[in-house]
Amino acid sequence: NPNDNTNQRSGLRQEVPGVQTAGRNEKRAVPTVHNLGTVTTTAYCACRRCTPRGDGITASGAKAKTGVTCAANWAPFGTRLEIEGLGTRIVQDRLSPRFKDGRVDVFMGRDKGAHERARQFGKRQLKVRIPK
Repeated sequence: NPNDNTNQRSGLRQEVPGVQTAGRNEKRAVPTVHNLGTVTTTAYCACRRCTPRGDGITASGAKAKTGVTCAANWAPFGTRLEIEGLGTRIVQDRLSPRFKDGRVDVFMGRDKGAHERARQFGKRQLKVRIPK
């Protein structure tokens, strides 16, 4: 049902507060609320440990950019997210399907220190909203 509050990916359903999504074979719907509350937020870089190809090309086909790119399985590509303490990011990538908790993954770069910065960032609970 496109009006329920779940996310579908590979037939798996997950609850994502305040987000209205499309069915399995439909495009992802635009989230219907602006304040998503506290969201698990992690970080990644362009290395092969963090991404399948290790080339910095996102699932949307865009080149990942530090300070711009984030990944979220529950939001359409191009969705702008304001993340507490980090500023605005744009959903350009997807996380592994093993992450079913509605998290956001923030791109930290492709330079030599990016993987360590992503590791240091760890797993945080940050407020996320969709700007009007």
